[in-house]
Amino acid sequence: MSHNPKVVIAKVEPGSTDLAGLIAKLDKELLERYPAEEVFGVDFNSPEVQSYYFVVAYSGDVPVGCGGLRPLDPATMELKRFFVDRDFRKQGIASLLLAHLEKHAIRSGYKAIKLETGTEQPESVQLYRKFGYFNIERYGEYACCESSICMEKDLRFSAELVETLQQLFRKCGETDLRLLRSMRGLYDENERLSREVSRLRSAVIAKASGGREGYDRLRDALRE
Repeated sequence: MSHNPKVVIAKVEPGSTDLAGLIAKLDKELLERYPAEEVFGVDFNSPEVQSYYFVVAYSGDVPVGCGGLRPLDPATMELKRFFVDRDFRKQGIASLLLAHLEKHAIRSGYKAIKLETGTEQPESVQLYRKFGYFNIERYGEYACCESSICMEKDLRFSAELVETLQQLFRKCGETDLRLLRSMRGLYDENERLSREVSRLRSAVIAKASGGREGYDRLRDALRE
């Protein structure tokens, strides 16, 4: 459970009435901006929804915001049903919710979060860019939706690296994803090499002979 003096963020089950009430407000607002076929929700009748992670933000006893994470693959989650009630905006609640969800994804072993927002939600796009999300090609059910904007954040990137990338993107264009892909490739290769070195170190030490003194010499050599 995350909180500040005014707002508490709590995990809820998919059947939460507070969550349902906020999602109803979200859908009403989206339908004021988009045709129904361009509003992408969650099927709460599907057994798959039990694998989602949902939270609700409370101001006192009042539910004021919500968000969820849907596993896409072993490395990636998708942000779903992210919303703050109109009467409680510009109070930092959206930032609290997003930070909480990102921490949950990291603790759960995921490397990235994808999301879909839209051309009629500039305030959402601004928030996501502030948090280090970059535009990507439309994917999945959003692929053919012209109003969809898809974004992604690599959760391994430090705040300093994200700021540097954002500065470079402003110079070379947000649609140029080559730099972002190159950075992700470097992180993936570094993780692969780290795993390989760890495996080789364990194998060599396991086969080492010469008693404790020899073990210590070999261990110290591998650390250099």
